[in-house]
Amino acid sequence: MFIFIPALITFCLILIPTFKYQWPLSWDIFYHIHISQLYLENGLIFFDDLTYAPYGRPIFYPPLFHFLLISLKEIFGWTLFDSARYIQPVLGSLTILSFSFVAYRMYNATTGFLTGIFVMFTTFFSRMIIPIPETMALILLPLLAYFYYISLENNKLFPALLAGILLGMVLLTHLLSSSIIILIIFIYTIIIGLIQKEPVLKQFLVLLATSMAIAAVWYLPLILSYGFSFKSPPAQGIELFKYLTLFGIVPLIFSFIGSFYASKRRKKQDLLILVWTIAILLFSLAHFIGIPVLSERILNFAVFPLMLLAALGIQCITVEGDKRPAYILMALIIIFGFSFGYSTVNSASPFIKPSDFELSKWFKDNGDKESLVVSYNYELDPLIVSISRQPVSAGGYAPGMLRGLNILKYLQGDFNRDDIRQDQAGYIILPRGVAEPPYSRLVYLNKNYKVFELEKN
Repeated sequence: MFIFIPALITFCLILIPTFKYQWPLSWDIFYHIHISQLYLENGLIFFDDLTYAPYGRPIFYPPLFHFLLISLKEIFGWTLFDSARYIQPVLGSLTILSFSFVAYRMYNATTGFLTGIFVMFTTFFSRMIIPIPETMALILLPLLAYFYYISLENNKLFPALLAGILLGMVLLTHLLSSSIIILIIFIYTIIIGLIQKEPVLKQFLVLLATSMAIAAVWYLPLILSYGFSFKSPPAQGIELFKYLTLFGIVPLIFSFIGSFYASKRRKKQDLLILVWTIAILLFSLAHFIGIPVLSERILNFAVFPLMLLAALGIQCITVEGDKRPAYILMALIIIFGFSFGYSTVNSASPFIKPSDFELSKWFKDNGDKESLVVSYNYELDPLIVSISRQPVSAGGYAPGMLRGLNILKYLQGDFNRDDIRQDQAGYIILPRGVAEPPYSRLVYLNKNYKVFELEKN
């Protein structure tokens, strides 16, 4: 029961924004709700004609999270928006439970408990409470790594098979997560095989073959139909001092102590955690040598191993053989962890604002469901398409875009009726205070936005 406490605390904390607001947290979720609705309307398809209209685009985002939303809707009769909102405390608490459980199985119950508590010190805790595929993948990653470690530790193939199944699920959930864990597993396998000179090839091949077979169910027909494309978003490096604010000074101090302890022991579980930590930290620093990376997104995957090392570190503290200082520190960490966790969830709020919903609702009630919407703010597009099913010129998840409309000509008024007909444009959204574009009439106005309907003839 000891290791369940951090997850239980997390569940209760996330209930606060879940019942405080009628919308799920985050902007990303609206794209995923849109894709889920596409599957509900058309079955499993591989093309989305409502975003990046009029061209549309293949659905390059893996489908497992969308299937989860659909399943909850069908089982409980919720809307997709409520399904996303109600799984917030479930996904968040399962992420912490996965961290705590694997830390417990690799080390001890105290390590598992403290790992879960330390997560609340990090700014990444705010990302773990939102209902997105990455959160779902974070639940699976520690379990996947644990089964692979057990496979190598006991020289058994069945745990490698379980790890392969989980890796296949991650591949069908979130591409960045799967890429990160494959890199970690690969490096870990090389270290165990070459440095410790132990048999690893069978286990690695079982993991790889199983995961590829599962992932092929979705990727193979997609690639055969449309190929595969991923446009990396603009790099966002961070300064070194920001690592302190992202992970918290206290966990980082103890993680250094834990790293020293693990590097001295060098057992298989120690090597796995050290490889995981070092690989992610080095990867996040790649922008310093000119490699474009999203450092903060990548560092999210270092939370588990770093907080585990911090949990190990605090247990190493003794004063002349007296463990009482460590117990006092643990008590303080529990208090501050809960405080930081409460502060995080209490400040969380949905991305969508009342004027955004009113705008989307207008399109739901009055839009023609055929002509595309051009918006000055791309962040409005996923909201509009998920709520109204009106085609939009962008739509979220830009890395999966193949071809996009030149929206600047519409925002700057540099277009004619031929452009309108060719682009199938129907509406322009502008902020209040902006002049009326040509060939249009004002059809909707609220606190923040104006909607102009374009004349096709």
